[in-house]
Amino acid sequence: MAMRERPGVFILNKKSDFAKGCGGSWENERLIIGSSFVSGVYDSREKGMRWYKLELDMSLPVNSYMKLTFYAADSREIEYGGRLCDISELISSDMSFDEKKKLFAHIESFSAEAASEMLLTSVRGRYLFFSAEVHSAGNDKAYISSARLSFRPFLWVNYLPEIYRENDNSFIERYLAIFQSVYERNERMIERSALSYTAGNAPYEFLKWLSGWYCMINTELWNEQQLRYLMMNASRIYSQIGTKEVIAELCELYLGERPDIIEYKSKFDKAFKNGYGIGIDRIFIDPYTFTVIIKNKTLSASERETLGQIIDSCRPAHIEANIIVLRSDVRTVGKLDQNVLDDGDGGLTLS
Repeated sequence: MAMRERPGVFILNKKSDFAKGCGGSWENERLIIGSSFVSGVYDSREKGMRWYKLELDMSLPVNSYMKLTFYAADSREIEYGGRLCDISELISSDMSFDEKKKLFAHIESFSAEAASEMLLTSVRGRYLFFSAEVHSAGNDKAYISSARLSFRPFLWVNYLPEIYRENDNSFIERYLAIFQSVYERNERMIERSALSYTAGNAPYEFLKWLSGWYCMINTELWNEQQLRYLMMNASRIYSQIGTKEVIAELCELYLGERPDIIEYKSKFDKAFKNGYGIGIDRIFIDPYTFTVIIKNKTLSASERETLGQIIDSCRPAHIEANIIVLRSDVRTVGKLDQNVLDDGDGGLTLS
């Protein structure tokens, strides 16, 4: 019995992977297929290679389907126009998709309707490429986010007595390959499970559960990107909780701009300059209150409440926060430009 080995794999998940083909476009980290696409040529480096499986992360329009055709050959040159041409050159040429299909018709191929997993055990040859045709009632397009093309498999049928392994691509071989595919997918999930415990890779719902390990509260206040940032920087942030720097950082994460944090002690600092156009008594309330000044920003009542919850989660104990929102509007009174304060109730207060 042959020794078990991991199959060779081609991973397609970025623009350069699909750019070797022809007919699609790359937008929002996905390959977009309007009507047709021909992939680049993949080299297994072994003649007569037996290809195994294609796994797709794709999205199809409603009432549509995508037909995939796989071509395999031991030579990457075919005759065209009286000379031998590299298949890659023909794929990237200006020929129409139908012309390319006719040209590749004599190459060993296998066609099927696209699915998330497709067994290719009947396809043999050192080189492989595939074409995709989208059939849709409208002008909607198909999307492929990633693909995994594997070859050189160890098939489960090899565990059976030789009598069951007489013919390649037999019913028993294909039947067992279905269960093998499910097993291998679960095996990869287990192997990669450690990645789910890192903030950069965990699914969003699992990320919210992970945040409980840090006893994070109010996780619903943050979107996915913000929560990932918090988790990736949690050790640093929690070691400095209650400081002016962390309060400003979390406010900036929520607002998109960094506010000014003014402590009461600044009232006695000769270097402090009140350039906000508001009274000094609005900034310095008492020694147990610091002021958060948000400039050029309009906050709704719910946003103001959320900001208050964020500041409460990181402010020092027994110290209160005074939030002042300076609207971007500037009104002129006489010869003085004065800022407009947002009082949080939809009204405006001229300072």
